[in-house]
Amino acid sequence: MFFNDRSSLAKEKRISQAGKAGISIAHEEKTGEPLQSVLSLYCDNPSGELSLEEFEHSAIQRLKVLKEIEQEKARNTKFEAYTNKIRECERCNLSTKPDPSDSSKTKPIGMKERIRLDQLSHYALRLAYCKTDDQRRWFVTHETALFRHRFECEKSDRTRRSFLEQQGIRVQIINKDEMPDAVREGIEEMEKSMFFKDINGVTKQGTGNPAYLKVPFEEVLDSVKRRKAFLNAGDAYVPYSELLTFVEPRFKMALSATLTRSSKVIHLVERDQRLVALLAFLREQYLAFGNLSQEATGVTGTLNLSNLEAASKQAFPPCMLQMKDRMKSHHHLKWEGRKQLGAFLKRAGLTMEDSMVWWKSSFTGSHVTPEKFDKEYSYALRYLYGKEGNGHGYKPYTCMRLIMGEPANEKIGVVHGCPFKILTEDQLTLMLRKLGVTDAPLRETVELAKGEHFQLACQKSFHGRYKVEDDGDVVTHPNDYYDKAMALLEDKAEGSDGSNSQQQSQTSQMLEQKNCEPRGQKRDVGQVSGALAAMITGQ
Repeated sequence: MFFNDRSSLAKEKRISQAGKAGISIAHEEKTGEPLQSVLSLYCDNPSGELSLEEFEHSAIQRLKVLKEIEQEKARNTKFEAYTNKIRECERCNLSTKPDPSDSSKTKPIGMKERIRLDQLSHYALRLAYCKTDDQRRWFVTHETALFRHRFECEKSDRTRRSFLEQQGIRVQIINKDEMPDAVREGIEEMEKSMFFKDINGVTKQGTGNPAYLKVPFEEVLDSVKRRKAFLNAGDAYVPYSELLTFVEPRFKMALSATLTRSSKVIHLVERDQRLVALLAFLREQYLAFGNLSQEATGVTGTLNLSNLEAASKQAFPPCMLQMKDRMKSHHHLKWEGRKQLGAFLKRAGLTMEDSMVWWKSSFTGSHVTPEKFDKEYSYALRYLYGKEGNGHGYKPYTCMRLIMGEPANEKIGVVHGCPFKILTEDQLTLMLRKLGVTDAPLRETVELAKGEHFQLACQKSFHGRYKVEDDGDVVTHPNDYYDKAMALLEDKAEGSDGSNSQQQSQTSQMLEQKNCEPRGQKRDVGQVSGALAAMITGQ
């Protein structure tokens, strides 16, 4: 577990010698004073012996923090509330460790131990999320958000400067007295503008003047964009309060580079069979249902041809329902739409054989005859299920991927994507009414969509559709929406006394056809240790 090609075999040997009791990781230590803050660019791997349980626990605890960041970002939480929630999540997950005397309790840890666990947990997740572009992008995005949160919360100027020195980041800090006359005069004019009214009053030691950073302008493009910089001869003079805009891109670039290097040698790490199941499990969690095996099905059961129509009307998310309805009415979808809907149906449990029957029958009535389907379309469907090509198939799209995808254009048949983004206000209102969303939930959903809070709009429509209280969770994946909807329908069916409406009877019948798993049953985590499984399921 050490990424240096020249010594990978030696390090692999150290891993194998660790035995079942633990794993060994090492790196070349940098000289200098020890860090007194969790701020780090993570350029060096942690060192020392540790148990596999500690490796698992630290990874899970950090993942909880990153998922909390994702949730709060999706909710569009205001800055102060966001900061407080992430700080509390960090305190609960990254500032404590299990109490050896009582495994159900935790105890606070000192800064030295906190730094060690922070480095370890980052390194563990870096191993898990280095394989694919999507994984790397997700990890970089949320680790950068965590770094930004920590840097903004670090009020000690001494700690910040110590971090810069220990990470080898050179930055020139000057005050106005040290600037050329032309620069000083230009800055004084700029300070009078509205863009400079929020300058932090940090001063250079020994002076009463605000401190400024002198850096190449290309390294603070965000400050330049927001008119917080004065440019002169290729250099940018920015207030010291803009230090984060200088450091954050370096963090992002460093992390991206290490993830790329890790992806090239991760196969060496995975020769240690004890880590394979753990890393695979962690990869599944990064975007709800972003990475699942081809055999995985929804937590509530299996979708099949006999219940597809009923399930689509009662439990499909709006994005998938609009594509299915389009397929039913026009007997055709663009390739991207077929891939999005097909991967969703696969994840929901529809077998390749049933999927082949459904798609072929849905094309009936268009220019695609059964013969043409077999010749031109069936291969793509087999590929989607991993029966052709590289054998991996297509993974279901996450909400963010749908939102950021190809713009809709109904004139040419492009109707896939997030309906809360692509539909007009009138079209969205009509769709919501068809789903049973009315009154306040409908108005709030439309307003959220108009404000471009698409995932929050989907969440609000979910609660309006199923008449349930807002539990605070944000839907991040269409299959997540489907599974939650099916769980609610199952609960209602179980609570029915047989005298309810015809719709409830249809729900019960649909659930019987699905051969539902017992409530609360989770996906099999394979070889993941019992300690990890207990942490995930909360048992």
